[in-house]
Amino acid sequence: MVVLLKRLNLNNIGDLGLSLLARCLHNIENLNLEWCDIGSKGVRQLCDSVLKLEKPLKRLDLSHNKICDLGASLLARCLYNIDELVLRGCDIGSEGVGLLSDSVLQLEKPLKRLVLSYNTIDDLGASPLARCLHNIDELVLRGCDIGSEGVGLLSDSVLQLEKPLKSLVLSYNKIGDLGLSSLARCLHNIDVLELSGCEIGSEGVRLLSDSVLEKPMEYLDLSRNNLTDESAKSLARCVHNISVLCVWDSNFTEAGKNLIRSKSRGRVGI
Repeated sequence: MVVLLKRLNLNNIGDLGLSLLARCLHNIENLNLEWCDIGSKGVRQLCDSVLKLEKPLKRLDLSHNKICDLGASLLARCLYNIDELVLRGCDIGSEGVGLLSDSVLQLEKPLKRLVLSYNTIDDLGASPLARCLHNIDELVLRGCDIGSEGVGLLSDSVLQLEKPLKSLVLSYNKIGDLGLSSLARCLHNIDVLELSGCEIGSEGVRLLSDSVLEKPMEYLDLSRNNLTDESAKSLARCVHNISVLCVWDSNFTEAGKNLIRSKSRGRVGI
């Protein structure tokens, strides 16, 4: 009887080690290869094996390896056989993101989760992602140099979704109040939204709170932004419609914090 390995975590195996591992990939469900000194050569061998799998790999994490755009193009070929792909800090640019997005567009069922945090995606890379957003359940883009223009493109796509996006993470991008005004238009189509460290101020929060009043949210993270007691007043108006609100490291006075707490029906991290 063949026993399926539920999860395998490895370190520093390099391209040679990955070529050996690729031969037994059919017996692994979740593969974590963070910080493994893997390059495009190793990714090519891995993708050849993923293509041959009879059932999809549940989760593949190649974070903090030099995958680059070439590696992203190889992964795009076998994306239909991966449920969740994690590529944090892999030196992927807008070209690589474009190739992955083209592949996502062609999937017969949505990709459960795509993590591209800490790659230089910028507004140019946000454009192809927006085109395929209907085929992604959860999208994580922390620290990707995305600005208000890129957020506007993503928001236009979210607005047209037939079912809500389960999770959108845009923390540590320079979104600002202008980008948040775009997100406010499509907030009814997002269940979980993370905007920590996005240079958001009171005007953006005011627009956001108007949208939250119209439809409840499961989770909203606005931590580490330029939030003052003026923002606290806006959040107090809508916090009853948020199951979990995080506003850590904000500039509220105790009076502002207490105002939010007094109106909340869920959990507040403040």
